[in-house]
Amino acid sequence: MIAAGFLLLAAGLNAVLAENKYFEIGGELSFQPAPLSERITSITWKLNGDMVAEWIEGAGELEYFRDFRGRSNLDLITGVLVISSMRKTDEGDFTVEINNKVQSVVYSAKGIKSLHDTQVEVVVRPLTCDHNSEKCTLSCIVDITDAGPVQYFWKQGEGEWKESQEDLVITNNEETRQIKTFSCNMKNPISEKESGPLDNPFNKQPPGGSNGPLVGGIIVLVSLVLAGGGLAGVAYKHPEKVAPCIPLTQTNMFVVQDGSLFKLLKQGM
Repeated sequence: MIAAGFLLLAAGLNAVLAENKYFEIGGELSFQPAPLSERITSITWKLNGDMVAEWIEGAGELEYFRDFRGRSNLDLITGVLVISSMRKTDEGDFTVEINNKVQSVVYSAKGIKSLHDTQVEVVVRPLTCDHNSEKCTLSCIVDITDAGPVQYFWKQGEGEWKESQEDLVITNNEETRQIKTFSCNMKNPISEKESGPLDNPFNKQPPGGSNGPLVGGIIVLVSLVLAGGGLAGVAYKHPEKVAPCIPLTQTNMFVVQDGSLFKLLKQGM
């Protein structure tokens, strides 16, 4: 029973001493050992138990192993290890041994995607949300595939960023209607990206909300139809009265009556 308790305590200590290290593929990552009270005389860094870099005072030069050669730098004074051109294969647990003592901290490295080239936008739901709606939901839409742990922040107008969730529920009241725009910002451990501002949906008039231009257009159209009908009526009853209104530029143009209609005919030359 006591042995089991010690094992649980040890597991708890290991979890506390684990440190997550996120990196962008192709980027750079640094590992810093716990503070030392003595000078470094030997140091070994490992990834998943395999050698990355090693130096022993008086036993030869600093050596890098495998594909870490040419893209790693170990500071022999501080023990800080910097690796550039990080790759997906560099994921795993980094450990360090200094002066023949393995430090308890484990650095868990994980490659994630930068958000710099990701499109972030605010989408309102339902799409019919307008000044008549009681409540609406704003969603911060972004592709978070391989982005690692993310955080969402919201801003109202020109106000301050406040951490929240992916979705933001807004209520239609006097205070909310004073806000001009809503924006969201998403962050992960290595980058962040902001959306453009979305106009407050509660200040949006529904389609067809303003009928002035439409009514005016209908009135004009009806007037033209009635005027055309009146002219047709005159032509039907008195074609000889309409004919003088039609400019005739040639003497060979004349008007004849064909039943109840009239038409212009051009005499063949």
